Amino acid sequence: MKNVKVLIAILSILIVGCMFTSCFGNPQENNQITETQTEAQTKSNTATQAETTAATEPATEATLASNVIKTNLYNITVPLDWEDDYYYAISNGEKEGYTLSFYEEDLYEDSHAGFLFGIVLIPDGSEIPYPSYKLLGTVEVDQKDKYSVVVYYATDVQFDEDNQDDYFEMQKAEPEILESIKWNDNCKFTKNDTPQL
Repeated sequence: MKNVKVLIAILSILIVGCMFTSCFGNPQENNQITETQTEAQTKSNTATQAETTAATEPATEATLASNVIKTNLYNITVPLDWEDDYYYAISNGEKEGYTLSFYEEDLYEDSHAGFLFGIVLIPDGSEIPYPSYKLLGTVEVDQKDKYSVVVYYATDVQFDEDNQDDYFEMQKAEPEILESIKWNDNCKFTKNDTPQL
């Protein structure tokens, strides 16, 4: 009888221990779950901050998806036949918004020449510092920042005899490329209707 009571006592302790473990779990596992949840939350917050930053700051880089260059303010489409023949660059200036510049790739790689044209956002009211340019219009970003959207051109020769045909052929695509600009939802673009000289 005494053995039965001891056995019942041991079984009771084991059952209570199992119930305790199942209710409160392994503290180490709980810590791992909490750490994983914290990590996921941190990643989510970081992603949200990155999205907010991308929406409020000028683009410093662009990504190429097929033949579409995506910046944080607009997308622009280049001709499919340009695929292996062009180079583009994004740069920021102190007084300007960002600039997207297009080059004939071989000339750019050989001598940093081959400049075709660039699109620059200049704060509204600022002087346009380019001798050869046209004003596409103005864009208001997030209902607060207003920029002149300017296309500017080279003022010196950007090609050599071997590449001049390719260079001029690529230049012909400029109107089609400029027409392809699609502004993001946070941008309100107003086209310049003044005839260009």
